[in-house]
Amino acid sequence: MGPGLRGLLLVALGGAGCVVPLASPPLRATALVGVGGGRLRPSAGYPATQRAAMPLAGLRVAFHPSALPRRWFHRRADVGVGYLLERFLGDGLEPYLHGIFLEGSGWLRTDRVGGRWVRRLGVVGQADLLLAAVEPEQPAVGVGVGAGLTVEYAIHAEGAFSTTDNTSSRPTASAGVAAGEFGLTFSLLGAWRQVGDQSYWTATFQLGFRLPALLGLLVTSPTR
Repeated sequence: MGPGLRGLLLVALGGAGCVVPLASPPLRATALVGVGGGRLRPSAGYPATQRAAMPLAGLRVAFHPSALPRRWFHRRADVGVGYLLERFLGDGLEPYLHGIFLEGSGWLRTDRVGGRWVRRLGVVGQADLLLAAVEPEQPAVGVGVGAGLTVEYAIHAEGAFSTTDNTSSRPTASAGVAAGEFGLTFSLLGAWRQVGDQSYWTATFQLGFRLPALLGLLVTSPTR
């Protein structure tokens, strides 16, 4: 623990400051954009009708345990489980659907690039358990499956970290340990979904960010 964090910690514990624990498993957060079309429900309580292709966007966050150990950095496959939120952007459609998902990647080729970085080329598959409103206060359960191509750039890192920010009116500092992978993932996927009387296809571009496991403290001092 550095002297800046030690000082802030003493001040926070003795005054009006705040100590916040930081903890996170190895994650991949993925933003997606694309199009979809088929039988879609205009809103809760109305039947699904045929719709042309419309834009959609979403977010996926998944726990990837195999990204934690350094000895698995050159693995040829990866599995994650997480939560998704997705919605069409057109007017008059259900606001969103959400659920849990399982995703797996198989890398057909891995290359070392730029020293410690690796590039992974392969295929990805996703299986989704989905919830969407069919009647007010009555969600429908559905499923989705998707597959596509993926490219990933990743680096493994582990060790201690510390930061200090004295530029604001409420100085902050953090310290802890991190282990796992940093990385960027680019994927193109096609998918099919069936939720209640809705059945439709999607085609999406997905941009993922790998983050390592984290354990530490964030400390803020009282306002100056």
